[in-house]
Amino acid sequence: MLNCGFLIKMSTEYERKLQELETNDKKAAGRLKAHYKEDIKALSEEEHHALLASEIRTGDNHLAIINSLVSLFFSVKQLGYKFLTVDPIYEIEGQPVKNFDLLFVKYENGSAKIILVEVKSSISKFGKEITHFEETKKVYYDNKGVFENLVGEPISDAEFVFAIPSSFKDDLINHLQQNKPNLQEFIIWSVDHFRSKVYEVKQSNNHSVERTNRRVHQNADLDCLFAGQDFKNLNPIEFTPKSHTIKLLIQFYQTLYHKLKQNKKDDENAFKFHFDLIKLLVSDNTATKNLTEDDTVRFSKLIADRGVQYEIFSKITANEYKLRNTNNPYNIKIHLSNIYIKSLIHRKAEQSALEKFNSSNKDKQKTLF
Repeated sequence: MLNCGFLIKMSTEYERKLQELETNDKKAAGRLKAHYKEDIKALSEEEHHALLASEIRTGDNHLAIINSLVSLFFSVKQLGYKFLTVDPIYEIEGQPVKNFDLLFVKYENGSAKIILVEVKSSISKFGKEITHFEETKKVYYDNKGVFENLVGEPISDAEFVFAIPSSFKDDLINHLQQNKPNLQEFIIWSVDHFRSKVYEVKQSNNHSVERTNRRVHQNADLDCLFAGQDFKNLNPIEFTPKSHTIKLLIQFYQTLYHKLKQNKKDDENAFKFHFDLIKLLVSDNTATKNLTEDDTVRFSKLIADRGVQYEIFSKITANEYKLRNTNNPYNIKIHLSNIYIKSLIHRKAEQSALEKFNSSNKDKQKTLF
């Protein structure tokens, strides 16, 4: 999901509480700070680095499935379907919404057929993920006009696909057979990107599950797509905004670094750049080029703000920035990981301190009563 909410820097509940206490009750503010200092000492950076590594691996697996599916459609060009975008609709009227990962479109006779795909690189709770998928489908039905504006034609047919690694296929089928969820139609693409094959499975209205090498889609023109269709892994997407925050920033940092280095002169201004350059990179990127002008500006602003927060950009003026860490640009992932971990530990310590403070205040009130 191209959900940029994680990029926005907002005051935390801890910060708001501390500000209130420092105005009204200095001693209570001191107790809250003491809890924070105690908790942040107890949190291990090493454990959080392991957690972060796991999150990034998950992002890599997610992207591998996306690349496999896009490559499949590139390879089977006779279908007429084209990959249009990653994360087609991430907000509606300024509000974030549940979003599919991929949109494929076929134009014919002045209308469009689309396939919307939700990708899951790992599944811990099948029921929860299926419910999420059904809610995401409802977003489409409630906002069909928004999707039509995106593809540029009236949509004559839409299909919804739940794409998973092949290792989860049998467990998901067993879950569907045992729990018999109330689903209109549940189409599964089982992706084996190591063997470069995609298989299709479908749960029908009567809860039977078909392991199929024939068409289960409504559109007959998808017949030749499956039965373990081989494809060449072309890896057409450079990055997806749904990937980890760190990977997103690495993408922009490295692109900026190489672009600026081409024009490098032996002066201190070599790595300065204007906000318009970020905007240009966003609008040129495969995954974000279909954004409106307003969305492009907003997304670019969020990238710039998080770059400053994570200390990979320095802000010079309102619209001018400078790259940092240019002496060793290929250590940017380590740099971002370290700052991300510190930020994560800081937030956890704040939350824990606030919980302890609130709990101790409740105990005092009970004692008074």
